[in-house]
Amino acid sequence: MGDDLLYGDGMPYEWGSDWPEVFDVLSMAKQNRTLSKLMSPLSVIEELNKLYIVARARPGKPGGKPLPAPPHEKEQENEARKKAQKETLRAILPKGKKEGGDLFLRRLDAHKINPNALLVEQMGAESDIETVKRFIATKENENEGVLVFPKTEHENEAEFLSRLEVAKKIKALVFGKGENETGDDFKLRMTTVPKSKAPIMVRSYGEPEKSFKTRIELQKSFDGTVPPFLAKKESEKEYAVRLKLQKDSITEINEPGDAKVKSLAAEQAEPPAAAPPTRRSPPAGSPPGRGS
Repeated sequence: MGDDLLYGDGMPYEWGSDWPEVFDVLSMAKQNRTLSKLMSPLSVIEELNKLYIVARARPGKPGGKPLPAPPHEKEQENEARKKAQKETLRAILPKGKKEGGDLFLRRLDAHKINPNALLVEQMGAESDIETVKRFIATKENENEGVLVFPKTEHENEAEFLSRLEVAKKIKALVFGKGENETGDDFKLRMTTVPKSKAPIMVRSYGEPEKSFKTRIELQKSFDGTVPPFLAKKESEKEYAVRLKLQKDSITEINEPGDAKVKSLAAEQAEPPAAAPPTRRSPPAGSPPGRGS
């Protein structure tokens, strides 16, 4: 991955319900455990590529060892996967328990066309034709280590297809429509992703519309993933201050709940001290007050 990007290492990213299931599918298949759900998008895709990268087969060297065959993968299907594995640079997942034979072969074909891609079987909300179109988008993306996400339960067909059009052209992860996103939110993110070097996270729970738009705009000029609003660690005012500070800080990522941000937000929230009242002099020629 690009060394010029800010990965957010050591900083917790909290995904909530928008953590993509595909991350767990890929991690479980290789190391029998899920990844930390506090990793940044860039760190996740880097970790998965490290897990799945294999050497290309050469004369005298067999290349990457295929993953073990599950009981439901027939001998002919296993042989097809072994053959495809010799032509790829990423490990190929075995046939899924509910994966149809035709879709399995189409997935193998996508691996052979794009040997550097990460691919998973049909998932969740996808129809057969939508899964095929995802495989086609993967084949058309020439970037190394690309992962095109399956359709999410929040996307309609038109939104899913529009995302595939974006995902087949760029290197950065393109997340599906999130639980808290409107159609307009999703469209804004899709039009901005091609202009960003890093993945853009979906609109988070409680994220103010104005600040969401500010974050999306900020991603055009920032070389990392800006963490979205996190209600349990920051107020809306603190989030707005964090985004403003992030605009001027290109070498580090500001974390939700950052003490410096909280302090600055508190200073801005304090009303200015009231000036002491001034004693006005009586007008010229007015009678003296009692007791003068």
